[in-house]
Amino acid sequence: MMTIAALLICNYAVAQSHIKAVVKELEEIEGVGSKVVKRDPKTKKITCIVLRFTFYSKGGKYAEKLKKAFHQDAEDAKMEAQYRDTHILQFEGGSFYILKIDKAKAKDGAPLVELSVYAKGEGAESDDFSSFENIMKSSTKFDTLGLP
Repeated sequence: MMTIAALLICNYAVAQSHIKAVVKELEEIEGVGSKVVKRDPKTKKITCIVLRFTFYSKGGKYAEKLKKAFHQDAEDAKMEAQYRDTHILQFEGGSFYILKIDKAKAKDGAPLVELSVYAKGEGAESDDFSSFENIMKSSTKFDTLGLP
């Protein structure tokens, strides 16, 4: 029984490893990202963390890195959706990743990249991020904060 639990934990941690590696790189680049942490006012526990990255990918470097990471991690996703230039992945545990690579809005040949990461915190209700519909409703609330 312990072996099964260890395998499940390892699989859960690896499920988003390619995307998380690129996100970590992006977090170190000044001026491309923003972060919102939502807390339960009563318990002060984090219910949601939202990371947003918006930038022009010079030479398409990060656009290609993210596309590759999304394709690598997609097989471990609970839900995957693609429409035109947008790719969405949902993983066990409630985290969502939304990638949009807009070549129509390219600047000097560099495509516009928009990456949103929605992670459920320990204080979140079990159904807070249980469906794509809820995450999209939640994302519109964050858009009103004037994030990039």
